[in-house]
Amino acid sequence: MIRIWDCFLLEGTKVLFRFAIAVLSIHESEVLRRTDTISVIKILKASVRLTYDHEGLCNLAFDNTQPFPSRSEIERKQKWYLDLLRERLSRKKQLRHAFASITVGKSGYPTIELVAFSTEQEGSGFVCAGDQSTGFIMRLNLADGASIMQKLEMQFDCKILSMVIRENQIAYVSLLSGTILWELKVPDCALKLLYHDGILYAALANGILTIIE
Repeated sequence: MIRIWDCFLLEGTKVLFRFAIAVLSIHESEVLRRTDTISVIKILKASVRLTYDHEGLCNLAFDNTQPFPSRSEIERKQKWYLDLLRERLSRKKQLRHAFASITVGKSGYPTIELVAFSTEQEGSGFVCAGDQSTGFIMRLNLADGASIMQKLEMQFDCKILSMVIRENQIAYVSLLSGTILWELKVPDCALKLLYHDGILYAALANGILTIIE
């Protein structure tokens, strides 16, 4: 520690940066295995407390890292990486805006997302349509070779992901926004709903299968 302190008094923050890089290189494999910031901070704190080979640390900080990049080179690389991240973020925002603004074509009707039929009434079902910012449901009846579709009064402010019908004209609807319309809460939005024998199965976006009785 005395040698490190002497180097710090002589060179200042540049020396601390060299030692920080040296500690990172010693524990590089362990740090790269972590995916969250808290774990990385804990490993670095523990590695500093448990580093006793000051000679090896000094050699790694000064002798084994030659040529060491200058401060201007590091700042240039940081600026390049920040510009790259900003470009990716801007591209994602443009794609998100373009995807949200998609409208269905010349007919003026929104995209039909899914059709759910009743198991009790043959030829009766519901059509879910909309886009990222709008969702509504239409009742569909098929009889005598003709189809009748009537829009229901309910409308949502987001896309309808899935819908399943149970007995007595009761239906379950999964929304993109995850809006809570009743008291049961699930960890994520349901991408697919299935009702069978009094049990509702929900395949959530985070990979969990939720069973509701």
